[in-house]
Amino acid sequence: MVLVGCNNATIARKQLARAEAFLENVPDSALLILDDIRNRNGLSSEIKASAAMLTAKAKLRKGESFLMVEGFDDALGYYETSMDTTALLDMYQLAAIKMRWLGNQDSASMFLNKAVDIASETTSPSKSELYIELSNLYAMPSLNKDYAKAITYAMEAVKVSRTKEERARAMHDIGLFYSFIGHNDSTCLLYTSPSPRD
Repeated sequence: MVLVGCNNATIARKQLARAEAFLENVPDSALLILDDIRNRNGLSSEIKASAAMLTAKAKLRKGESFLMVEGFDDALGYYETSMDTTALLDMYQLAAIKMRWLGNQDSASMFLNKAVDIASETTSPSKSELYIELSNLYAMPSLNKDYAKAITYAMEAVKVSRTKEERARAMHDIGLFYSFIGHNDSTCLLYTSPSPRD
C-alpha cells in the first residue's frame, strides 16, 4: 500500500510539472493533465492544492472562469498554512480575480493587500505591480469607482517601483486617474516634477 501511494504521488508530481510547462502556450493540454490528477483518490493536500491552483491559472489563460474550480478555497487555505510565498502570491492574485468577478471589491482588495504584505524586492509580481493592480481595481467601471484610492495605490506603486517601466506605468495611471476627476493641473504637475530617485 505504501509503495502504491508513493508511486501515485511521484506520478502526480511529474504530471503537475508537465501541466505547469504547458500552462503558458497550451493551456488545453495542461487542463487535460490536471483533470486526470484531480480525479485520483488518496493524493496529498499539497498535490491537490497545486492541481487546483494550476487549473485556475490554465482556465484564466484560456479566458475561462475558474469560479467553480473544486478545491480552490482549500488550496488557498493550504498555502496560507504552509507559507509557500511563491504559491501564496499566485493564490492571492487568483482569489482577488475571483472576488472581482463576483463583484466583491473589498474582498479583492483584501487579497491584493495580503499579496503586497508578502511581496519583496525579488518576488514576481513585485510590490509595485501589486499596487498597480490595486489602483486599477478602484478604477474599474464595473465596480465602485474610487479614483482617490486608485491614485493613492498608484502613488505607492511609484514609491516602491524597481524599474523605469514600473514607475512609468504607475505615473501614467496617476495622470489618467487625475484627468478622470478633472484635476488636469495635478496631471501636469506630476509629469513636470522631478523623479523621487533623481
